[in-house]
Amino acid sequence: MALELRPFTFDFRDGAGPLTFYARRLSARERVQIEAVKKTRVEMVDGERVEVIENATEVITNAFLIRARDSLGARLFFLPADADRVWNEFDPDVLTAAVVALNALDNERGNG
Repeated sequence: MALELRPFTFDFRDGAGPLTFYARRLSARERVQIEAVKKTRVEMVDGERVEVIENATEVITNAFLIRARDSLGARLFFLPADADRVWNEFDPDVLTAAVVALNALDNERGNG
């Protein structure tokens, strides 16, 4: 069963104006690729153990690079130069907002 693509539009403040991209719910392989980047440590907060992501910006940016698709479902930022543009020119706060919106897809129908 093919996963449904959904459109998203964000202005990443890179000077190119709003970008429309598409995404679908994560596949198992994509989830593993994103998790593989994550580095965590455990801290004590108010007497409780809390897992802290040490490289949150890296995880968020990689999640976006893996998930953003064109209207046909191909990865939008496949070439190294395209990925460099995201890393160097996109606003990290807007990237975070975009990935939060993408993650909402995974919570639909019990996939999260």
